[in-house]
Amino acid sequence: MNARLHVLFRSITAADWETMRRVANRVTIDRKSVRVYEDEKLNWLVVDFTMATQPQYAAVDAIDRVLKFDDGNGLDTAIQFPRSEAEEARATRKNEKRKAIRRVNRLSRG
Repeated sequence: MNARLHVLFRSITAADWETMRRVANRVTIDRKSVRVYEDEKLNWLVVDFTMATQPQYAAVDAIDRVLKFDDGNGLDTAIQFPRSEAEEARATRKNEKRKAIRRVNRLSRG
């Protein structure tokens, strides 16, 4: 599953970039998937990476443990689990199917 970690810093240093990379490398299943970049918001760094598929609460706990262990310079964090294109397409198809069934049910009642 895809994961995205946002961390707020007082001011971003080279060590903060390495911290973000190190945190992601500890929880990722594919080190090639780790990508660190600056957010458009001031003093936020973002790291995208892939994790083993698991419940999101378990993934949050795993990321949180690594962040606490690393004890970096971060002030605030946010974790997201963005859908891949395939997951988004599947969700769209599923939603369209539900809408079609509701439409048929409404027409059959009316």
